[in-house]
Amino acid sequence: MAESSESRLRQLMVGDEEDMDSEGNRGGDADTNGDDEAEELLPNTGLGRALDGLLTSWTSLLSNTATHRTPQATTIDHVKEVSEINVKNFRDACQEVNAEFAKISVQWFQEHPEEAEQERIKNLDAAIARQATLFGRIPGVTQRRVEEYTSTGQQQDDSRNY
Repeated sequence: MAESSESRLRQLMVGDEEDMDSEGNRGGDADTNGDDEAEELLPNTGLGRALDGLLTSWTSLLSNTATHRTPQATTIDHVKEVSEINVKNFRDACQEVNAEFAKISVQWFQEHPEEAEQERIKNLDAAIARQATLFGRIPGVTQRRVEEYTSTGQQQDDSRNY
C-alpha cells in the first residue's frame, strides 16, 4: 500500500491526473520526436508550470538587477520601477509553487487518510520528543546564563571601583 501511495504522490507531482491511467502509466498521443520530450526538464503540469515561472522570474530578477553598464542613461525611478516589478513577479511565482505543493499535499492526504494519520502521529511524537529534550536542557541553560550574568556583573563592579 505504501508503494502505491508513493507512486500516486509521484504522479501528482509529475503528471496531470488526466494523463495517467489506473496503473500510473502515461496516456495520450505518442510523441514521434522523442528528443523534445527528453530535453524537457519540467513536465507540463501545474507544478511544472509553477516551477518554470519561478525560474523565469528568478532569472529576470537577477538579469535586471545585475550591476553592468548600459549605454542608455537610466534614472533612479526607472531602476526602482523595474526592481519592484521583478520582485513582485518573483514573489508571485514563489506563492504559485507553494500553492501547487499545498494542493498536491492535500490531494494526497485525502486519497490516503490512513497513511496521513500515521504521518501526523509520527510528526506529533517527534515534536513531543523534541520538546521534552528542550525542557530537559532548561536547567543547564538557565544555570549557565545565571553564571554568565553574575560573572559579568562582578566584572563590571570591579571595573567601576578603579
